[in-house]
Amino acid sequence: MVEEVLGWPLVEARRRLEEAGWQVVATRPTLAPGAEAVGEPRVARIREFGNRELELTVVYVPTSPSLEEED
Repeated sequence: MVEEVLGWPLVEARRRLEEAGWQVVATRPTLAPGAEAVGEPRVARIREFGNRELELTVVYVPTSPSLEEED
């Protein structure tokens, strides 16, 4: 059974999965049209293939709050 790493930062999730004997063979972003991969990548989906191979889909989460505040 695959380790539960949904929502984890990609680096930590990948390390945990590899320590458990899984091989991450692909990492794919999911982005809105025209969006850029900016922020911290977090695991949103895990697809299992044969022989302990995984594909991770990531979303990008802003790493700092907006500096603009509403009055």
